[in-house]
Amino acid sequence: MERVTGDAQGSEIERYTAHLVRAGVDESRAAQVAYPIMMMLHGVVMHRLLNKKQSPLGRAIAAACLEACMTRAAGRIAYCDLEPEDVQIGSVR
Repeated sequence: MERVTGDAQGSEIERYTAHLVRAGVDESRAAQVAYPIMMMLHGVVMHRLLNKKQSPLGRAIAAACLEACMTRAAGRIAYCDLEPEDVQIGSVR
């Protein structure tokens, strides 16, 4: 069961999209870019909430996530074109 309405979900993705457009992402692809970024950031936040004390691994995961988000926003990664062996903690090849 969804915890929020479809309208609330739509408003959330519109806010992400607006931020990306202000940051220079072309409006025609902003929503496509926003969804994976939103999910990556959600994963980092949930990981942090589940771990009361931040560990070196947690910091590495957060840094890798932010790097991947910036790379995705810059358009250097096409949707789903990464293979698991292309991703390393702390960097994207």
